[in-house]
Amino acid sequence: MKAEADYHSGIVAKVDVWSTENPARRLPRIMVKANVLIGDGVAIFDGLGDLIEDVGDRALVCQRAGASGISLRLQNETGQLLRDLEFCHAIMMEVDYRTPGLYVQLALENIGHPSLAELQKLVAVLRPNAISLSLKEMTACADLDTLGYFYHRCWAAGIDLQHVLRAEAEVLQLAEMIDDGIVPEEDLKVLFEVESQAWGDFSPVTPAVTAIQRHLPDSDWALGANGPGESACLYAAMMLGGKVRIDSDASFSGSGYGSGPALPGGRINELVQMLGFDNAGRA
Repeated sequence: MKAEADYHSGIVAKVDVWSTENPARRLPRIMVKANVLIGDGVAIFDGLGDLIEDVGDRALVCQRAGASGISLRLQNETGQLLRDLEFCHAIMMEVDYRTPGLYVQLALENIGHPSLAELQKLVAVLRPNAISLSLKEMTACADLDTLGYFYHRCWAAGIDLQHVLRAEAEVLQLAEMIDDGIVPEEDLKVLFEVESQAWGDFSPVTPAVTAIQRHLPDSDWALGANGPGESACLYAAMMLGGKVRIDSDASFSGSGYGSGPALPGGRINELVQMLGFDNAGRA
């Protein structure tokens, strides 16, 4: 309800916000999720400076191939969020420097932030311009009043928060949280992730898009897909007016013991060509 939204916004206005001085931006048409794997000490990579540079190289390849955004998942060998926030900050600064104009998001879903307090500390230290968070994980780690404060504080600070959804029921839940004033309705950003079980299968896309258009009609939405039919799903989503997030094939560790996984420029180029865009993502 509006009264609850005004309540949360009023509290946020009185506290020290995590200001990023970042004007609200629309989601990029094509975003790449890059998994950056960082081991303990030198077990994975001898020179952390070289790893930072290599992540910048990956972002530049993505941008030149036609992606207009990158979502960085910074994790350790167990799949948990990297706790070295200074190193995380250095990576984000490198990507910003190497790829002017690229939308840089920090992917915070499915990487183990067990408490909202830990997540708040991360946001306060890193002050990212954009983050993605699983609605299911967030509602499991805090009560709705506490979540309302967090969501409104992000919005007041200019942090683009993309809600990651994986079921139609979660779309409805998010709509209810907006109606109750827990989630700000302004600049609403959504990512719906689907599973495609066969090559060329885009059947999960229509139900997902229908749910978004019915319950979150004013949202800036994108679709991500897992499985053999990923490309078909992404193409279908864009034909229906959405945007997409491409998952990289493998974690990127910059390992000194091999060439590491291939940069995803070819996959982006393929999608860009399928959609009839040029390499700046323009139709």
